[in-house]
Amino acid sequence: MERRIEEVRQQIASRRLRWNAGETSVSHLSPELRARRLGLLYRGPTADELSAAQPAVAPVGAVPPAIDWRAFRGVNWVTPVKDQGACGSCVAFGTLGATESQLAIDAGSGGALVDLSEAFLFFCGGGTCEEGWEIPLALEFLQNPGVPDAACLPYHGTGADQPCTDRCADWASRCHRITSSSVLASLGPALAWVATTGPVVAAMDVYEDFFHYTGGVYEPTSLVLEGSHAVAVVGYDQVQKAWLCKNSWGTGWGEAGFFWIAFDSCNMLSRYPMYGLKTRS
Repeated sequence: MERRIEEVRQQIASRRLRWNAGETSVSHLSPELRARRLGLLYRGPTADELSAAQPAVAPVGAVPPAIDWRAFRGVNWVTPVKDQGACGSCVAFGTLGATESQLAIDAGSGGALVDLSEAFLFFCGGGTCEEGWEIPLALEFLQNPGVPDAACLPYHGTGADQPCTDRCADWASRCHRITSSSVLASLGPALAWVATTGPVVAAMDVYEDFFHYTGGVYEPTSLVLEGSHAVAVVGYDQVQKAWLCKNSWGTGWGEAGFFWIAFDSCNMLSRYPMYGLKTRS
């Protein structure tokens, strides 16, 4: 593994990229276990196709140069990083990462954050550890019936599907819901949503070197595609031309579980759109 890390470091240096590689909590995993750290299924039109069909939007310069919802107006609106374990449940973690923040933002609760059940969303909604799931299906489920707090059906992350029947008896009365979702198919609308409304759900392609990421603004050096992945975008920086994202691989990877990624990397907003959420009408 040390040899591979050194190869990645050399490629980063030769291309003058802006990120660092090293040993992480997931860098040692086999290709089979790496696949289980992903799990996004995407069957819709590309973001480029969606963007071409949408009306013109305001210029990018109309939004603030940087946003970080972990410290927005002195308040942290982002729940702690979690670990999906050996299960392709990234869609549940990425979707609920944005939802948990949006619930607090829309309620004006000053950062009082709710911990929602990834297990309920994923296993009751139709995802499986081996095959993964689709973001639009997760968003439909979040509207109706919604998702209860994490204590109603705790997430195990062992790699085995959890039976939905293990949920709490009063789950329906404990559900939180989104009222709508919006497809964001190009940079301008995505930046504007993050700046004015809250974090968004995003998708990306994951290459082999991403498992070695320890910090900085990621751009791939590897041509080995591992699969597709869902994350929550919790900020951006227009000077760095990068998104700030919350991952679901625990705090032993990246910048304590978060990462920066260049705007034009890994098919974000070219193949995959982003999704903005609202929890109030």
